[in-house]
Amino acid sequence: ALALQNTIQQNEAAQQQALAGDFTAHDEKWWKNKIGELTRNAKQAPSKSESAMYHRLINYLGLVAFMNTNYALSNGDRPHAATYLAIFRIADPANPDCDYLNAIYNIRKGDDKQALTALAAAAGKGYTEVAQLFDNPVFNGLHGNPEFTKVITAVQTNYRSR
Repeated sequence: ALALQNTIQQNEAAQQQALAGDFTAHDEKWWKNKIGELTRNAKQAPSKSESAMYHRLINYLGLVAFMNTNYALSNGDRPHAATYLAIFRIADPANPDCDYLNAIYNIRKGDDKQALTALAAAAGKGYTEVAQLFDNPVFNGLHGNPEFTKVITAVQTNYRSR
């Protein structure tokens, strides 16, 4: 059992390294197929330990997508941010941070309406970071907007409910 666990850990580390290395080299379609493959492997794995490894790899990919999306948005690289955001959405569709970053993306492209829709989706998925909505200057233009106020209220409710 210990040898199997050691093998799984080595395999997982190697696959994490490969996923991180491949992240910027492939498009959304390729990643959709890769995530589908990882999902199938998790379902068909011969042991719970191996299944858990594949789930962790998908979660790891979500983290890599978050970091790359955030970096691209911070550097004004909207084309790459859009691709990375799409991959994030495939890897971790229930993550409210995906919608939060989508809101930033939409603000940066000048679409406040879509940004508010994304923020409402983040709140609906349990987003709790009230301070980020007030402190991130990208949202300054939304302050006073009734839809933004609704989002703030929902996020505050999420925060208090944790």
